Amino acid sequence: MLRMIKALFSFLFAAAAVKAGITPSPAGDMAALLTFKEELTSRGTALLSWNQSTSFCTWEGVSCGRRHPERVTEIELTSGGLVGPISPSLGNLSFLRSLNLSLNALHGGIPSSVAGLHRLRPAVAGLPDEAFRSLPRQHSITGVIPASLANASSLTMLSFLENLIEGTIPEGLGHFAQLWFIQLSGNYLSGSIPTSLYNLSSLLYISVAGNQLHGGLSADIGRKLSNLQVIYLGGNQFTGEIPASITNCSGLNRLDVSFNSFSGRLPRDMGRLSELTLFSIGENQFEAQNSDDWDFFTSLTNCSALQHVSIELNDNLRGSLPPAVANFSEQLQVLIVGGNALSGSIPAGIGNLIGLQKLVLHENYFTGSIPEGIGHLLQLQVLFLDDNNLSGQMPRSLGNLTQLYLLNASYNALHGPIPATLGRLQSLTTLWLSDNFLDGVIPKELFNLSFLLDTIDLRYNLLTGSLPLEVGNLRNMRNLLASGNRLQGQIPNTLGDCHVLEYLALDDNLFQGSIPSTLANIAGLTGLNLTKNNLSGEIPRTLSSISGLQELYLAHNNLSGAIPEFLQNLSSLFAVDLSFNHLEGAVPTKGVFQNISRFSIVGNDGLCGGIQELHLPSCPMHSSERKHSKSTPLLITVPTLCFFFLLLLSVLIYRRKKKQEESPTSSSPLDMHYPIISYFELSKSTAGFDASNLIGKGRYGSVYKATLDRDGKIVAVKVFDLQQFGCSRSFLTECETLSRICHRNLVKIITCCSSVDSNGNDFKAIVFDFMPNKSLNRWLHPQLERNGEHQQISYISLKQRLNIAIDVAEALYYLHSCCKPPVVHCDLKPSNILLDEDMVAHVSDFGLAKILPEAISKSLADSTSSIGLRGSIGYAPPEYGEGSPVSTSGDVYSFGIFLLELLTGKSPVDEMFNEGLTLAKFVGMRGAMEIVDPALLGQDNEEIHWWNNIEECSTSLARVGLACAHQAPRDRMCMRDVVADLRTIKNVFAGKTETISQEQRP
Repeated sequence: MLRMIKALFSFLFAAAAVKAGITPSPAGDMAALLTFKEELTSRGTALLSWNQSTSFCTWEGVSCGRRHPERVTEIELTSGGLVGPISPSLGNLSFLRSLNLSLNALHGGIPSSVAGLHRLRPAVAGLPDEAFRSLPRQHSITGVIPASLANASSLTMLSFLENLIEGTIPEGLGHFAQLWFIQLSGNYLSGSIPTSLYNLSSLLYISVAGNQLHGGLSADIGRKLSNLQVIYLGGNQFTGEIPASITNCSGLNRLDVSFNSFSGRLPRDMGRLSELTLFSIGENQFEAQNSDDWDFFTSLTNCSALQHVSIELNDNLRGSLPPAVANFSEQLQVLIVGGNALSGSIPAGIGNLIGLQKLVLHENYFTGSIPEGIGHLLQLQVLFLDDNNLSGQMPRSLGNLTQLYLLNASYNALHGPIPATLGRLQSLTTLWLSDNFLDGVIPKELFNLSFLLDTIDLRYNLLTGSLPLEVGNLRNMRNLLASGNRLQGQIPNTLGDCHVLEYLALDDNLFQGSIPSTLANIAGLTGLNLTKNNLSGEIPRTLSSISGLQELYLAHNNLSGAIPEFLQNLSSLFAVDLSFNHLEGAVPTKGVFQNISRFSIVGNDGLCGGIQELHLPSCPMHSSERKHSKSTPLLITVPTLCFFFLLLLSVLIYRRKKKQEESPTSSSPLDMHYPIISYFELSKSTAGFDASNLIGKGRYGSVYKATLDRDGKIVAVKVFDLQQFGCSRSFLTECETLSRICHRNLVKIITCCSSVDSNGNDFKAIVFDFMPNKSLNRWLHPQLERNGEHQQISYISLKQRLNIAIDVAEALYYLHSCCKPPVVHCDLKPSNILLDEDMVAHVSDFGLAKILPEAISKSLADSTSSIGLRGSIGYAPPEYGEGSPVSTSGDVYSFGIFLLELLTGKSPVDEMFNEGLTLAKFVGMRGAMEIVDPALLGQDNEEIHWWNNIEECSTSLARVGLACAHQAPRDRMCMRDVVADLRTIKNVFAGKTETISQEQRP
């Protein structure tokens, strides 16, 4: 049903300028249709029946009237594979009542006149709002909304959802007396809402979200548009107050004015909107200074249908949260009041909102304790209480929230024990309790969450006792952070059972004994911090098996013995701190120990040797060596010694030269000979990292477009958000990986910057070649960005998609087979594939990449070692989630999913994929033409003309994608074979399309 609704309403504009020489008549209707067909650049298969040998009333998608049997009254060409502009000739179809061109690839400007479509009358009403929120976004309509649109006096619905429309909203829209639906969201419209729109008393639905509109709302909006049911104004630049008259819209169902600059006090009697289900005013400048100013909120509790209330990020909303919050109905599912300036206690009655699924109270000034009644919210899934001044103990009733998967109570003043009842939260994935005054022991019940728990953050509290042996039950835990407490005893050996652990931070505690050798079982560990404890013994040699270790902090302990030589052989290791222990012997001189800025060994009096910058004494020769030296026979002559010395020197020089030729250097990526660039130069080139230059955001930072002063070169600057956990590691990993590799289909690093900003804070950035066509994700799933650029996002042809697939496959083949040691990308997906001006693909974002030992570069289906889960949901191979190590076959799986997405236009995390249905299963169960992206059904004349060629090529691509995305790693293709198969498909496909093109020439 929803699919039919989407098809019926997605494209309700007309193209109607009458072409010269065409008159309104049956013959004129045929001529208009043929002209429409002729002006398309590609017609798919939908218009094959459109020829003069048959009556146009029998053509596919065309219907004629009963009263006027030779006049066109309806055109239905949904998913017709149509590509090109909308011909003005359609304006001659004077009897046309219904026009549906949805799910095609139409583009270009809107014809200037639609007067010929005065009968166009979409006659459907009473549909649910979900239908309109699901409108397809397959068009790239440009230009402005023509003022002459006003001539179509019987227009009832107008939709240009997510296109590239510029200019202002025409004043003439107010002349449509029957217009009840306006959907203009996601364009580049500017100016203000025309005053004439307030005369549309029939208007029920208006959505102009995500534009650049400004100005205020008419004070009479509620009196003149009293029938309004939906108002979406978010993401613009509106100012002024919300008019009090809006409460006259008694049927209003949804009100969203978020992300604007509205200000002032909200109308006191919002409760008159009894039908309201959504109320969203976040990120504005609304004010509330006293209890009277909060009357709007108290009044909202009369809206018994409310499901979503969001008032976050209004700095001037002050005072206490009204106790009347308890009076919201059981229908309320989302309550977001974070990021304001609220004070006082959290109302105890909030526990009455038993329908709540998400409660966000963070970043305010709440005091007092967490209400016990929160434990009554049995449907709660997300609870944010962080960044307040809450005190008291955590209520035991939190253990009742069995649906909770995220709990954040960090940065408060909570004290007392961690409730053992939290062990009941079997859905919990993340628990943040850092920066409080929690005391007592860590309850062992917390470690019963063996299946889902991902992160435990208990840092900077007053916890005592030992770390329970049960910690080994958390086999899916990725981060265990317990720094800055008073934990004591031995570090449990059972930590070695946490096979996917990535970061272990137990620093600044009172742990004793030795470092457990079982930590060597955590093959994917990247960070280990045991600084400031009372650990003794030697550094275990077994840690050499943690080949991906990046950070090792063991300072301020009582460790003894020598610095293990294996540390200098860990190619991923970039930071080591062994200072203030009792270590002795020689300091290694290779790997991380080559750069004095990357390691610290001060406070170990027994050390010697090392690089020259350490200024340590030379290591004494071993006694047995001295004795042997004294007993050297004097019969060896000087010429003989010189001969052997020269021979040895020649061998060493040869081996060193050969090693340099065969393997990359192990020095820090920041030591590479990149051009030096400062923070200030990058800041200047991006206008102070202004939002207008922002071209993308990712997991670890933001990417800006910049123009360098030194040479005028346009580049992309990736600025790392160092507040993000693991971001520094990502920066160094990406620098080092990119410094080792070079390929036409890999993004090229120009330089990197590791400095401080103007405030003295750490600053890290990487400068890349700029890719004008941005990421592939923007082309597969068009979304207009809020950066002011008017780049048209059109469809990409099957030929282009095939070329992109080959580009990416060749890049992976290079990483897996040509790099020594092999490199695994670990996060291949469309948003990490950038397109240059020629639509050539470049694989980017190596922040999660792994440089593998040769021994694990092959399929590791039978391996029993483990590593932390890497990659993005939907693209990461299933074995990573089960603890298997990173391998090249994991990249092959990601490539298979990427190839299927490229073919279908569907993301693997699309909401349609649930209850066991995945993208791979979806493709495997259907024929090629059932799963192919609708935009591929209409292609450029020089590329594709017949359905069977699309089907043959799509079937071949689907076969390769499914073979790569096989569940079992051992059954997946290797990238060498993938490249060969894709090239073969391209050659066959190109040959057939060329033949067809020649046959079509007159």
